Amino acid sequence: MVRITVFRLAAILAPLLAIAPLAGGPLLAQEPEEVSTATPDTTAALAGQVLSALTGDPMIGANVFLRASRLGAVTDSAGEFRIDNVPEGTDTVAVWYSAYEPRFTAVAFFPDRTTRAIFLLSERVFEVAELKVEVRASNIRRERLERRKRVSGGVYISREDIEEFQPRLMSDMLRNIPRVEVTPYRFGIPEILIGTGAMACTPKYYVDGVLMQEFNVDREIGPDDVEDMEIYRGVAEMPTEFKAGGNRCGAIVIWLRGGR
Repeated sequence: MVRITVFRLAAILAPLLAIAPLAGGPLLAQEPEEVSTATPDTTAALAGQVLSALTGDPMIGANVFLRASRLGAVTDSAGEFRIDNVPEGTDTVAVWYSAYEPRFTAVAFFPDRTTRAIFLLSERVFEVAELKVEVRASNIRRERLERRKRVSGGVYISREDIEEFQPRLMSDMLRNIPRVEVTPYRFGIPEILIGTGAMACTPKYYVDGVLMQEFNVDREIGPDDVEDMEIYRGVAEMPTEFKAGGNRCGAIVIWLRGGR
């Protein structure tokens, strides 16, 4: 009788102890939500909200990124996000937004469960040394972009190209690129496809190096937000870092301007 009591107590406490934030982590509340138990190979999900630690207001456009699985999402107008198809196991959730301190939290994911969390971000205090690091990181990103231009077969759009063309939507910059199809769909927001006709497919999107889910370039960002854009139309053109998840269609890589 004693063994049965201990087993039941452990079963009740296990979901509450599954998530252990790193030092300084932003996790405020988190409740695993049971869905259905289909097969042991099914994946998990992460859903939640990013808020200002000072005011409690939702952080619109904050980035949420899983380091190990390289999956990410951007928060909506309510500061909410959702990431599906997360592999089972422990991953580090990174949350950052513009001039706010990034936060990192270790989260354990279980099959067929949606883990819910609230993350609080505090404003960053800038110092001269930190500003120097930011400049160096920007230079490294630029060097890697220039190297991809030399060795890859993609199409590249610069800030100067955007300012010269003055597009209303970012998809307007893609309409004249061979093997890129921009088609209208509901609410007048275009859909971007790689290829033509029956062979056309939806490319993967990367924003500042983070793989996005359910992303539409015209709904999420505007021409004033973009510093550079890379368009890769198939496996032959794509650099290795943009082939995550067996991507064979293509990739659109967006680099945001500073402070956006």
